[in-house]
Formats: sequence, C-alpha cells, structure tokens
Amino acid sequence: YVKAFNEENISALEEIYHFPHVKINNGKLTRVENKDTPVIDFVGLKKTPWKYSKLNQIKVISEGVNSALVELDFSRFDKDDKEFLRSTGFYVLTKDLGYWQILTLINTGNLAGAVSNK
Repeated sequence: YVKAFNEENISALEEIYHFPHVKINNGKLTRVENKDTPVIDFVGLKKTPWKYSKLNQIKVISEGVNSALVELDFSRFDKDDKEFLRSTGFYVLTKDLGYWQILTLINTGNLAGAVSNK
C-alpha cells in the first residue's frame, strides 16, 4: 500500500481499495462508490510538503477469515527527509474478492490528500 502510495500508482491503489469503500477523515465521512473518484487526492496532497510516506508500525487488532481491523502508524516526509506529520489510521479490511482490500479507513486527524465528497 505505502509503496503504491509513494509511487502515486493509481491503478495499484484501485486494486488495494474495495469499491465501494468509506473514509472518515477528521470526522467527515466520504463514500467512494467507484473508480471515477480517485482513491487518493494527490493534487491536494502535493499542496503540502509531502514527498513520501513511511510506515512506523502496523498492528493487527483483530483478524477473521474474511475481515480484519488494522492500526497503521505512519509518517509523511518532505523533500529534505524531515517528518512533518505523524498519524495513525485504522483500516477495516475485507477479503471479499479473495485478497485483502481496504473497505474503511478512519483517521482522526485532518489529512491532506484525503478524498472528500464535493
């Protein structure tokens, strides 16, 4: 996920996200129905100092046969390799299509690059 994110690989990210999926960013719910809406708003993200992201820690909170809840602690870095954001996201995953996909993403902070319903 982070490799595809850092490479801005939209087609790979579209395989990682389930459709439809839900994102809750800073209390605001966004439902992404299909691939017509980009899974990541890289235009918005590039208005920040972001150059790349890095995983700090992944914790599987609960895992079943076809669903899981994962906590992902990550950082965003600028072109000088300085961390300017550290945040934790909670991911609900589904194995509905036979491989893990993101069904819901919850982040309690306000993240640039989060897609929103306009």
